[in-house]
Amino acid sequence: MAYARADSAETGRQALRKAEKKFYNLALIDIKLPDIEGVELLTKIKETKPKMRKNIITGYPTLKNAVEALNRGADAYIMKPLDRDKVLATVEEQLEKRKKNRKTTRPIHQNQSKTNRTKPQKSRKMQKG
Repeated sequence: MAYARADSAETGRQALRKAEKKFYNLALIDIKLPDIEGVELLTKIKETKPKMRKNIITGYPTLKNAVEALNRGADAYIMKPLDRDKVLATVEEQLEKRKKNRKTTRPIHQNQSKTNRTKPQKSRKMQKG
């Protein structure tokens, strides 16, 4: 797998500012941030960047946290301590889902070849008879 560039933000507000200026395919969001809760950031990103894959990371794995994160739009829930291989596998899986989603949401005319396109039919005038 080829890896893309990564970026980081120290706070939730900084993450939002960066996401306004640039599109990211995936976000790893810690549930505890210095300025806002991770699920609040998750909700804001979901509203402004719905195609971005959103993954919550937590050192506080409770059923309540997991349910809230998933209900607010998390695509994955990763628990600390982080296992490098598991995190990379989750990121790869999420990027693959993003890629598949992008292919299925393209307009039909972009996916069809010229010979496969249907031509609009001319309307026929009604004849009185």
